[in-house]
Amino acid sequence: MFSDPIKFYLVRDSKIGSLKDDFRKIINDLATYGDIGFNQASEGDVTLSFTETPIKANLKTSINVKNQDYVSSQQIILTCERKDNVSVNILKNITSRIGYRIFNPQNNYFLVNNPGIIDLTTFDVEEKVLKIFKNYELTPLFQFQNSLVYFAQDNKGNIRFINRNLLEHLLEQPADLPKQKDFSVIVAKDVGHFVALFDRGVIPTTFYEYFFNQVILLNLSGVNIHKTEKEIYVAPLFFQYSSSKQNFTSLKSEKDFSRQDKLHKGRSVRVYLQKLLKDFKIKNTILAVKIARNISYVFNQKGVLTPRLNVNVFLDE
Repeated sequence: MFSDPIKFYLVRDSKIGSLKDDFRKIINDLATYGDIGFNQASEGDVTLSFTETPIKANLKTSINVKNQDYVSSQQIILTCERKDNVSVNILKNITSRIGYRIFNPQNNYFLVNNPGIIDLTTFDVEEKVLKIFKNYELTPLFQFQNSLVYFAQDNKGNIRFINRNLLEHLLEQPADLPKQKDFSVIVAKDVGHFVALFDRGVIPTTFYEYFFNQVILLNLSGVNIHKTEKEIYVAPLFFQYSSSKQNFTSLKSEKDFSRQDKLHKGRSVRVYLQKLLKDFKIKNTILAVKIARNISYVFNQKGVLTPRLNVNVFLDE
């Protein structure tokens, strides 16, 4: 049925559940798309077809859904053509809603949850774009749909954010130029870190803002966090990277991380966080900091209503 097949694994990310129910949910959700046909060989083996295209894909589990109540890793397998970028992206929209992630065994990473970003394993990148990447010794892995926003891997495994505007210039006005230092910038030390950071919404998407700072500090609050202009409280939550799951989980510690601290006018939130980790003897590197858009309020010791920043801190393993 397939001329150049590849596989993806649908892995349950949340608590244990019923494989039979999960498989049925996936098929029922696929049926809502309207232009997908189904040929069901058994309760755990379904071939998908797509209207007006020769594309076919297969969803299968090696576990007998009649006898198996609970889901473990790699029990649902998607098989599709290497150039079929339809099936896996439709499934990604569905699986994220029912507690599943999709693992790409070709490159050993989970797909990011954002439906707007394409895993280029099943996608043809234009030859003229590939030529530019090759000149910079980069392999494109991810692309935002219908744009020139790429993330690529260098020969050391780092994931780099590509300067869209410079790429566009090189495409429109090709020339034999030396390599430009601002063609790309490292945003993650490997693809696993990239997936985890992207799913937390902290991978930069504005090139030069990050290029000149190279610190992932996403401040959605609007408050001056480099030098506070008034007294504020900070409520930090710490998360630690897991290389096996390529995600972040709440940091388990005997220390009291359920806290809020007062920062006087003129203090730096980043310096405060680094001191907090030092005081708690946590040596993990800070990968990213995200300050929430929503600001809460508490009364200080004098009874004055004071803003409180809610801060997520993402630490390396």
